[in-house]
Amino acid sequence: MADLRIENLTKRFGDTVVLDGFDLSIEDGELMTLLGPSGSGKTTVLRLVAGYIDPDAGAILVDGQNVLTLPPEKRDIGMVFQSYALFPHRSLYKNVAFGLERRKVARDKIASRVAEALTLVRLEGLDARFPSELSGGQQQRVALARALVIRPTLLLLDEPLSNLDARLRAELRLEIRRIQKTLGITTVLVTHDQEEALTVSDRVAVINDGRLQQLGTPDELYRKPANRFVAEFVGKMNLLPAEREGECVYRFTTGETIRTAEAGRKEHVLVAVRPEVVRTGAEKGWNRIDGTVAHRVFLGELTEIGVTLADGTLFLARGSDLPTVAPGETLTLSWPVAATALLDP
Repeated sequence: MADLRIENLTKRFGDTVVLDGFDLSIEDGELMTLLGPSGSGKTTVLRLVAGYIDPDAGAILVDGQNVLTLPPEKRDIGMVFQSYALFPHRSLYKNVAFGLERRKVARDKIASRVAEALTLVRLEGLDARFPSELSGGQQQRVALARALVIRPTLLLLDEPLSNLDARLRAELRLEIRRIQKTLGITTVLVTHDQEEALTVSDRVAVINDGRLQQLGTPDELYRKPANRFVAEFVGKMNLLPAEREGECVYRFTTGETIRTAEAGRKEHVLVAVRPEVVRTGAEKGWNRIDGTVAHRVFLGELTEIGVTLADGTLFLARGSDLPTVAPGETLTLSWPVAATALLDP
């Protein structure tokens, strides 16, 4: 397999700068997800790596070799598109065999490698079917088999699950992870789905406005976001402005004083608290804040309570064991000091 280095990558479309000096290193055998909103530049990175468009500046190195001078078919990359891009007039077998036929692989080897790829994606026995006879999930598996059958050094996945329903997305997320780990193939996945990114990735690169906002493990992104954008884009986050009162002590604009595990660098900060760590009532040694219940909604596995603070801010708590409360009730919310993060305002 291979490692991938993206160095100072810049891309403009007319007067619009889509990528601005973008850097990223992906290790051999790693599954890296590029996560960001629409228009953030994540798909442009994938298209540049694949060779479908050219950068205005920068380098793309696979195992130390700059591949920018190579056409797409010479880069040894497997690509899975958002639309699947299957040939409707070709059988499942013929779709998967396409890349091998283009590479003039011997017929007997094509047969064995297609069978191997179909087994890997759990579609054995369906090779005579056509795309119109397959479900959306099966079509996506065919696209994945077609990308893998050529045995690429890099696998690129462009929003591969966005056209599937929630149940199939959850199922195929685990399948992609299983296959990637089985093969040990270096993989770059593009998505705007935070849950997808957190579920399948070794590391996640959060991108916005063509710039890398944070690179880290799913746990690091969730528990220690680098800035306000990451905090708000990856999951739900309570954000409250506060002013430093002392060493690891901050005061909200609503008047409450809270403690933090680490000292902040600035006088004025945003206190960041995940709703999942917030509980009702005053827990000993925890930070706390009071407000008025705005809503209580059932989310399936979790219940969410929203509390309006004195300054009008909505503060959220989420959990499986939150009490029954009614709008208008006064409620105290508390959370651990260690779960209190500080961000630049």
